Amino acid sequence: MQVKMLDWNDLRVALAVGRTGSAAAAARELGVDATTVSRRITALEGALGQPLFERRPDGFHLVEGREDLMARAERVEAEMDAFQAFAVGRRRRLEGRVRVTATETMVAHLLGPVVFRLRRDHPGLKVEIVVDDRRLDLVHAEADVALRVGSTPTEPSLIGQRLPDSCWSLYCSRAYAAAYGRPGTPESLADHLLVAGEGPLAAIAPLTWLEAQASAAEVVCRCNTIPNLAALVAAGVGVSVLPCVIGETSEELLRCLPPPPELRSELWLLYHESQRRSDLVRPFVEALAREVRAQRRLLDPQA
Repeated sequence: MQVKMLDWNDLRVALAVGRTGSAAAAARELGVDATTVSRRITALEGALGQPLFERRPDGFHLVEGREDLMARAERVEAEMDAFQAFAVGRRRRLEGRVRVTATETMVAHLLGPVVFRLRRDHPGLKVEIVVDDRRLDLVHAEADVALRVGSTPTEPSLIGQRLPDSCWSLYCSRAYAAAYGRPGTPESLADHLLVAGEGPLAAIAPLTWLEAQASAAEVVCRCNTIPNLAALVAAGVGVSVLPCVIGETSEELLRCLPPPPELRSELWLLYHESQRRSDLVRPFVEALAREVRAQRRLLDPQA
């Protein structure tokens, strides 16, 4: 059977649709129209001889079981980027100032090291990082770029790249595991000591999941910030849920089970459509996205 030659541009469009979830959002990201996006998806599915996406009223959804194809397409994308960089000798230098907003957790454990690598390759790049759990307004230029955890952005003026999901899981310290063992299932939490949330932190989904799963467990400590929660778990006080980007970067912490599906959130890199043709913001976003995807196992250990 003759295999049709794949067009790289079709793969690029499929990746954009997979990340954004819609033809319109992918079109904004790529700077083309939605009709072109739909046509290229259809052409790719024809070349592959199988559907990649389900067309639903709320957008494009990856067909179950096609995650491996998309993961391979991302690897092709990374190789194409590397080839292009090699062919021109060096990627165009990024020079100028970019203001980025993200949560404290993302800055400390993901964005900081990524910016270090970008600055190493682009010494003329200046990055202002605004740590804020509020969603700074990209429309009114409170920031140029946002790294956001949550649901699919609904603001029509924002261009987004969907990154690997950000997951939480259950962690304990090596010292705690040596003294009490490591809980291997949510059901076994009843036999362990818990570090839980206090105040607004107690109301976020991962902490409410923890207390629902371990309603019979003894809560030995509560705190109101994620860094303090991580510090207490690392000190051996008890078991708790933590962002995987914290747990997977700590030598002291042990993951007790795979990230539960309920503790998985979308991660988006966003900028305003007025920056689409920027010589700085859009190339910066593309470079930042490549760096973050290279670290996907810190966000989702099962990726």
